[in-house]
Amino acid sequence: MPPLPLRSPRVLQSLLTLSAFRAFHHRNFRLLLAGTVLVGLVGPLHFVTQIFWVQDVYEDQQIIYTGVLMGARGVATLLFSLIGGAFADRFERRLVLLSCESTTLVLNVFVALFMLLMPFGDATFFGVVALTFLASATQAIDHPARQASIPAVVGMEDLGNAISLNSAAQQLMIPITIPVAAVLNSQFGPGALYAGSLLVWLGIIPLIAMLDYESRGGAGRQVLRAVSDGLRYTRRHVVIFAAVALVFVMHGVGMPGVGNLG
Repeated sequence: MPPLPLRSPRVLQSLLTLSAFRAFHHRNFRLLLAGTVLVGLVGPLHFVTQIFWVQDVYEDQQIIYTGVLMGARGVATLLFSLIGGAFADRFERRLVLLSCESTTLVLNVFVALFMLLMPFGDATFFGVVALTFLASATQAIDHPARQASIPAVVGMEDLGNAISLNSAAQQLMIPITIPVAAVLNSQFGPGALYAGSLLVWLGIIPLIAMLDYESRGGAGRQVLRAVSDGLRYTRRHVVIFAAVALVFVMHGVGMPGVGNLG
């Protein structure tokens, strides 16, 4: 008796493939994920490119200046991620994403101009730090809204699969982008590469504009009170607190911006 078709390795592989990517059946998820990939692509590129810029322009202060620049990124991400979650619980998330990415583009235009033109001489560095802080803050607000949008675009049935695909896409961008950024910096220079990378927003912003889902949080409390409640909740739950502490130590100590300069 011939084996049942369902037991065929090819059939099983097809079913596995369909199951692993079933969230792609949702149009809004495909658009959201594509935007997430582009954001994840340009973030590490900017990170590495600014380090190369500091090395080129401020050779004598490269260690301390890179630490200051990366510290500005980290502090902005830490502070505004808390506020970003509260924003995602109160406003239409598509508008939050569109506002954040439009603001990030404008800020990065000025960063690129500062890196290319050095309008304030050596003091230009501090302008780049301030703009980088603000750009990182807008991205810290963007990410919670992006994550909170996933249930609205795929529903509860495909939520686990969508989260897995989204996380995989985010994690893959870092090891892909960093070596590519190093090669491109050697070819074009940090300022020109940073300016050229802004073309990525020609994809990011239209992808957000094409989203047609509705996702608005129902929280009614004040933003600062919501942040305070979230911190207390994290502190009360040992597993959550430990996970947050581990991520903080891993990114703050294990992967510092000055790690490649010593």
